[in-house]
Formats: sequence, structure tokens, C-alpha cells
Amino acid sequence: IALSGYQMMNGLYDSARADLLRGLERDTANMLIKMNLGLNKLFTGDTVGAKEMLATVASTGRSGAAEAKIILGHLYLHGRERAEQARAIPLFQEAVAAFQSRISSHDIIPGEQMWLGMAFLGLDDQSNALSSLQVADFLESRPFYRGIIALWLGKAADLRGERDVALGYYNTVLSSSAAHYTQAEARRYQFRPY
Repeated sequence: IALSGYQMMNGLYDSARADLLRGLERDTANMLIKMNLGLNKLFTGDTVGAKEMLATVASTGRSGAAEAKIILGHLYLHGRERAEQARAIPLFQEAVAAFQSRISSHDIIPGEQMWLGMAFLGLDDQSNALSSLQVADFLESRPFYRGIIALWLGKAADLRGERDVALGYYNTVLSSSAAHYTQAEARRYQFRPY
């Protein structure tokens, strides 16, 4: 699983998929493998397959379910089908509840704040999204996560109509050691607002 994660970070999606599929053959119930396979499908343009795999993970209530709900929610929210768009809000609400519950039981963890900010953004709760993402940005030191946080701060700025601020965040992603897929998404939003 770790190797496939690093492969995807570097844009080696076919190699990562092959390793994930081998892992899934050995452990068909492993939700982390399924989550990463869903992300791999998303990053390679198989949105339908990504939705199916992420929905499986989201429905389990196990580790990674809240994160899968957020990613799936954003896929639904930005999809073309109204029925899917309506399904996004409950996913974001469930994810917010899960992360708020986690956060209330221990010290602040930047990754949890990042995911919470992403969920709030899906609910169009700009104030809480910005607050969570800024806390994550302040506390996080790992380049992989700093890239994701900057990407989502850029998306939040775009949604507020602050295009110059958004472009600054996207440029931060592109000038950092962020993952290949994070940089590809930031590059897309340089030319077309989120």
C-alpha cells in the first residue's frame, strides 16, 4: 500500500493500480486499499469507478469512511446529475460530525483540520472551512499535506470570488513538493476558477 501511495504521488498511476489490485486480491476487505484504488481511478479519469469504490469505503463506517465521504461528496457536488448533487450534503454532514467528534477527544491534528475544512467547504460554510484550513496550514509541516491544504485554501478563495488570493495558493502548490495529482489540479484551476 505504501509503495502505491508513493507511486501515485509521483504520477505513476498504472504501477500503483497494479500494486493495489494485487493487494486487493490478497485482502478483499482492506478499506485502505479500496480507498487508494478509488483515488487512483479518480486521478486517471475513471470518475464512475472512483465513485463506486469510494462509496464502498464510505458505507463501511471503518477507517477512511469519513475521508471517502468528503471526496465522494465533492464528486457528487460537481457532477452533472441533480440526484447526485443532492446526495453530497448528507455525506458532508456525516463527515463533519465524525471529524468534530474525533477533534473533541484529543489535541488538534492538522490532517483532521484539513479534512474538516474540506467538508465545510462542501457545505458552503466558508467561515468554518477557512478556519479549519488555516489551522491546518499553520500546524502542518509535511509537504504532501501542505500542498493539499494550499489547494483547498485556493478553492475556498475562488468560491469567495478572491481570484488573486486563489492564484497565490495554486502557485504555492505548484512551487512546492506537493503530489503530482495535487499539482495537476492546481494547474487546472490556474486557468479556470474552482
